[in-house]
Amino acid sequence: MPTTLADAEAQPPASAPDAPQLQYASVFEFYDGIVEPFLRDRLIGPRHQRWSAQWWKSAEAMLRLNAVWRAYEALRLDAATGLSVWLKDHFDPHMRALTSEDGPFGDSRDASKRGEDPPYDRPEEILSAYSHVFG
Repeated sequence: MPTTLADAEAQPPASAPDAPQLQYASVFEFYDGIVEPFLRDRLIGPRHQRWSAQWWKSAEAMLRLNAVWRAYEALRLDAATGLSVWLKDHFDPHMRALTSEDGPFGDSRDASKRGEDPPYDRPEEILSAYSHVFG
């Protein structure tokens, strides 16, 4: 046990517990695994919820989806109420903001029917640049 400040500073830092592994390695994997299936159940188009095939070009969409992804990664570990909290406090409000007429895709005319994959122009140049991260 250190007895002086110098002794305390000389000791190695306490090892932090191992951080849990991410279920999704990127916001793009998160989109494929969580967001896209949710969007399949919704009508997308000018008279319904708005979405853009190039959602990843929107700074707001990227910020919101990254926030939703990170919250998911933290809350999924709470087996009792984590996913419920995540849906209520994170996913639903951010998706309402993103898909609303006043959201970043308000002018988008990209469309899909219920049960179809939402419009998505995969950003191959971005995905290939990060292929070492998400294979």
